[in-house]
Amino acid sequence: MAFLVAPFAGLVLFGGVLADRFTARRMMIVADLANLAAHILLALLFLHGIDHLWQLYALLVVAGTANALFQPGASSTVPLVSRDVQGANEVLRTSAAITGLGGPALAGVLVGFGSTGRVMVISAVAYGASAVCLYVLRLGTVPAPPPGESLWRNLAVGWREFRARSWLWGVIVIWMFSAVLSWGPQQSVAAGVIVPEHGARPSA
Repeated sequence: MAFLVAPFAGLVLFGGVLADRFTARRMMIVADLANLAAHILLALLFLHGIDHLWQLYALLVVAGTANALFQPGASSTVPLVSRDVQGANEVLRTSAAITGLGGPALAGVLVGFGSTGRVMVISAVAYGASAVCLYVLRLGTVPAPPPGESLWRNLAVGWREFRARSWLWGVIVIWMFSAVLSWGPQQSVAAGVIVPEHGARPSA
């Protein structure tokens, strides 16, 4: 979990700056392709057996970094594809909530009847489909960044804007505490209860 979440938390600001410089769609496609490759390799690891844990950790770092590149672009793309930004955000948040609840349950069923490797294949296909959809997406005019500004200057400006919005970093701090105090213990305790009772395979 740490190898997946830490790169996202540490690099998401870089993702926003890169999206401004190279357009959000390009960064999102790159992120999807990186996740596609990572999940294909994860599928191979789970199907053939994990000989060294560092291989799993390295692929989780790739996935976390890709998520950091994708997320800022996803937020900035909404106004370019929808006139009703509020309505579009409502659809996105509702969809995220539904898939956040139903996705793990569906993955558990698929793992129970198949294998973790096959679930990783399905995930890889989803990332590939996302990249294709983004490639064919018709967007409005994307404003270019001011000329002559360096990446580090853009990063510093982004950091100041982030700090100036207390509601934004407040939500992130709450999310971090929730991940550490709720999500982390829940996953490990659940595995500690399920594995001795049912074996390692159903909880993989």
